[in-house]
Amino acid sequence: MQLLIHQFYMVPLFASALLSLKAWRSAWPVPYKWFSALLLFVLLAESFAIYWPYYALHHAYSTNNLLIYNVALIPQYLLYMIFYYQVIRSAMVRRWIVAAAVLYFVFELVNTWFFQSIHDVQGNTILLAYVIIILLTVAYFDQIRKDTEIIKLSSHPLVWISLGALIFHAGDIPFMISLNYLNRNNSLATALSYIHLILNSVMYTLYIIAFLCHPPPRK
Repeated sequence: MQLLIHQFYMVPLFASALLSLKAWRSAWPVPYKWFSALLLFVLLAESFAIYWPYYALHHAYSTNNLLIYNVALIPQYLLYMIFYYQVIRSAMVRRWIVAAAVLYFVFELVNTWFFQSIHDVQGNTILLAYVIIILLTVAYFDQIRKDTEIIKLSSHPLVWISLGALIFHAGDIPFMISLNYLNRNNSLATALSYIHLILNSVMYTLYIIAFLCHPPPRK
């Protein structure tokens, strides 16, 4: 039962990835195709990471699947940045996104080589990725605030995507910061891990809502 609870987030993840295939229709702007690619990649990586311990047990391999998650971090968050690079119109912010992508890639390599093993939770890299995504979602909402065009927020896919990304990445920061302490406090770690799973489920549920909306007009 506990295993099913810890993997429940896969249900909204699978549903959001499946619905995101709508973005490959001609009516949807190109950025949503990139976001669909992101969801499909995450679904593949998560599925492989969950399956790995069962496979490893039958072949005398290590059951540690953190390598899979850590390798997936770079393409996952670079896809997030490519997506926001295409939807944010400010030239200054777009230059910042390019710089952030380069910084993130280099930091991941340095962190893996000198500080945190690729077989352990790479909290430093994850926290940097979280901060970047939070800033990108805030930049998008600021763009909406300044925009002269009036849009219905509840029917715009990008609003739901940004809301989901913001809620998860901002809400999960305390969990990631506390990981070292949580490793020494099993009861608290279990409680906060449920919050992490709930945030994951909320994010992917909001992504589902995004792809249930009508495609936004091309610009």
